[in-house]
Amino acid sequence: MASLSLLQGLRVLAECRAAFPPVAAAKTPYPAKRGGTKGVLAPKKMGKNGDQIQRLFKSPAAVFLVQYWGQVDQSVTEQMEEFAKAKSAVEGTEIYFAVIDGDDSNRLLKAYPRAFET
Repeated sequence: MASLSLLQGLRVLAECRAAFPPVAAAKTPYPAKRGGTKGVLAPKKMGKNGDQIQRLFKSPAAVFLVQYWGQVDQSVTEQMEEFAKAKSAVEGTEIYFAVIDGDDSNRLLKAYPRAFET
């Protein structure tokens, strides 16, 4: 299990997609919380039952991302770390995760504005 910086997480994701284009896109699940969620993002705000991180790690993937356009509570990172450790131990593989908060999201938007065009 490894916690990645934003840049490391994006590099791993890019490398996976370059190596396995059709598979990697489907094998990198991430919840992008939309406008309905306000305030600091905490696990209880993730999913109807607060179990979105748990469900995320049930996906057959090695890279897990959470992106939110605001502040992310430390408990989200801690919960992701614990699920990554457990998945890594059970599957015997390296599991990566990253949390992209509002500051990181805005840096990405500034650095790659065309990627955010619709």
